[in-house]
Amino acid sequence: MEKTELPPFLFSRSRWDESENPVWPLSTFILQRNLSSRLFPQKMDQAELIKTQIQVQEIVLKHVDSGHLLPSETLSPLDKEFLFEHFFCADSFQNAGKGQAFVIDPTANFLAQLNIYDHLHLQCIDNQGAWEQSWQVLSKLEGALSTTLDFAYCPKFGYLTADPSRSGTALTASAYLHLPALNRTGQLKEWLDKNKEDSVTVRGLQGIPDDFIGDFLVLSNAFTLGLSEETIFHTLHNAASKLSLAEKAQRAQLKKEAPLELKDQVSRAYGLVMHSYQLHIKEALDALSLLQLGLDLGWITGITHQRLTHLFFHCRRAHLAFAFQEKTLDPNDLARKRAEFLRSHSTKIQIAI
Repeated sequence: MEKTELPPFLFSRSRWDESENPVWPLSTFILQRNLSSRLFPQKMDQAELIKTQIQVQEIVLKHVDSGHLLPSETLSPLDKEFLFEHFFCADSFQNAGKGQAFVIDPTANFLAQLNIYDHLHLQCIDNQGAWEQSWQVLSKLEGALSTTLDFAYCPKFGYLTADPSRSGTALTASAYLHLPALNRTGQLKEWLDKNKEDSVTVRGLQGIPDDFIGDFLVLSNAFTLGLSEETIFHTLHNAASKLSLAEKAQRAQLKKEAPLELKDQVSRAYGLVMHSYQLHIKEALDALSLLQLGLDLGWITGITHQRLTHLFFHCRRAHLAFAFQEKTLDPNDLARKRAEFLRSHSTKIQIAI
């Protein structure tokens, strides 16, 4: 494998070791900002992009402890895909080039995007349920940057963004929920229809509504204009909390009923993970999701929720390539390596049905 420009701390530990909530393992917060004196990145020529990158990165690096700069032109396509996967980004970085960059820190939970879509995206990940603490860190950083960088702001439309629909607070908060009990029993869609919240969007991990691969659902604030940050957080947290409670209640019910059909699904998932020669991403994630549910119901032993979550998110393509020290993986080899990866890390799993 060619030498990567990504720092070792991105690979040295798993963020899931500290995650204690198997239903709500992850939240993300993003602030978008632009300089008032510059055109949006899409309207700049390369010389302007480079000038803006240098200006912004110097200020960001002063305020991010041990910040690590990653110029886009130094990153391989695999490096960019790894960043995309690791930070749960909505859009690919593959077209990023000279005049665009990233800054990350040793926590591996902070990412600043420079000139990718806006002049600056500030993002942090919370996997310990510490919403207020994570938001305060991000808000404090933005406040410090604003003392030097003149962010584009309009009294009527708030902070201006390259995508006008994200102006206002320019804050996007997302809650990632693992809901196999509701989804596998066919109750999730009904629950969402009954509790529809216009100010909250619902999508799957791949960004597609109603396609909940791996039984994961992502809730995000639909609007940023005309709302305060506090209102956004309250609405989203309330929606995510209600859905989490519904999932836990359904798991408790399944533990009492122990339906044969679900036991069969968990047993088949165990067989797939333990004995498959090839696994494509959807069947791998769906199988790991069922093992998570089986573990909670007492039907699976020999592994922790944290370890299953680690396997779930690390069997994606870029993470697999780095795990096997491969420069790239063709689709057939990828499926084989994924199955090998899961088998090698699941040897202690036992089925207790």
